[in-house]
This record gives sequence, structure tokens and C-alpha cells, in this order.
Amino acid sequence: MAGRVAAISEPVVTAARSPLIVWPAIAAPTVSVVIVTYGDTPTLLATLAALARHHRPRELPVEVIVVVHPDATGASTSDMLATSTAGLTMVVPGENLGFAGGCNRGVGVARGDVIALVNPDLVVVEGWLEPLLAALVDPVVAIAAPPLLELDGSIQEAGQVIFADGGTDPIGGPRMFTNDPMVLFDRDVDYASGACWVMTRNRFDSLGGFDSAYHPAYFEDADLAMRVEASGAVTRLVTSHPVLHHRGGTSAPSAATLDLAQRSRMVFET
Repeated sequence: MAGRVAAISEPVVTAARSPLIVWPAIAAPTVSVVIVTYGDTPTLLATLAALARHHRPRELPVEVIVVVHPDATGASTSDMLATSTAGLTMVVPGENLGFAGGCNRGVGVARGDVIALVNPDLVVVEGWLEPLLAALVDPVVAIAAPPLLELDGSIQEAGQVIFADGGTDPIGGPRMFTNDPMVLFDRDVDYASGACWVMTRNRFDSLGGFDSAYHPAYFEDADLAMRVEASGAVTRLVTSHPVLHHRGGTSAPSAATLDLAQRSRMVFET
């Protein structure tokens, strides 16, 4: 049926015969990277390649979990992962759980004490993870996130502001301190985009994970950040290692995407 791929009841470790990306077997990961895909996701290989290039398993063992969602045509990343990678954990629900549901499913099979949520259009840099983990040593920090950069190196986001009417705006983005390097300092922020988050597994679970009311996407990260704040904790922007965020391409958002974002904003406002 269009929009579905065959579900796999248990997570599968990929084992391509001639893989482009090989992830070493990790018996006891410290960190579980969770990536949620939708459709064929052409940026995914670059994301995985960057993660693999900067992985130091003896120093910081990390596992990678990819949750595979089909788009409306039935296209997904399952075949690509099966034929091009080895050592990654693939979760195939068989239907689109949305960003919130996909993250929750990925966290559900994670073995690490720390969860790193990474978008499939993100390119990490050398040393990206350690400063985020260090921020979590402070018990008041529930979420640690880096600044996001555009592909040309300009600032896409250095944390975000949440306004009283439920609207949000990226600091350093097109409307607020645009590409101003002065915003790149460590601080607590209202929230940071869920494109790259690090949290302890216990904290994520204690807050109930992402709210499925935001299915399929948008504002679920702002909602969880607000629940973090209500619990007495914070989101910490950690600026030493910004990461590149493709942001799903360079084209303007479609009318359907804008409608979906508006619907999720209405849920957030309530």
C-alpha cells in the first residue's frame, strides 16, 4: 500500500556486503544517536558519514539508531540502509509515526544512558558531542544543544525565543540578530531546535518523551523544552562546536508545510 513499508517487528542491525558506512559493534554504548527519516531522505548518507568519521569508539562508544518512515508514495530509506551500511540499528515501524513518535520509538530501543537526537540533514563536526555531554554534568541542564549553521557557515540558529503568543524565532536567524557572531556564547535558552539535542535517557523518560499530539511534526521540541522548564531544569546552548543543518533543502516551505506548522502551533498554544 502507498505510504507504508513492511514493518519489522524487532530492530535490525544492518549488514551490507559492501557497505559505504560501517559502524563498529558496540557492546555497551554510552550514547545512543537516534535519527528519524521520512521518505528517501537523500541527505542521510552525509549525516551518517559525518557521524562515523568523528566517532571514537574506544573513548566514547556510540550506537546509531535510524527510525525509517515511508512518505506518501511508500519511499523510505530502508533499502538504502540495508545495502549501504553495516552496524547501524534500523527500526521500521511500517507507518509514519511522525517526528515525535519516531524519536520515542528510537529511544525505546536505545541502550545508552544518554540520547542524542540528530536530524538526517545534519552534519556534525569533530568533537561535537563531548561539550554537550559535559553540559549535562550540571544537574539543572536537561537539554544540551549546539548552534546550527547554514551550509555556507552563516548562523541559522543559536537557540530560539518563545513568545507569549506561542510563536518562536531563531536567534541569529533571518529576523533576530541575523548572523551576528555575538550570539554565539553559552547560555540557557527558551528552547533549541530538536535537530540536535542531547539528553539523559532518564530525563527524557521522566518527562514522557515527545507528545504525539504534534503528529506528524513541528512544535514537539518546543513543547518538551517547556516541560523541561516547568520541571525546574533548562535547555543549555553550548557553542564551542556548531553543526551544519541542511534544513530539508533550500526551497521555500510549501503551503502544506505551513498549514501543518500552523496546526501544531495551535496545539502548542493550548
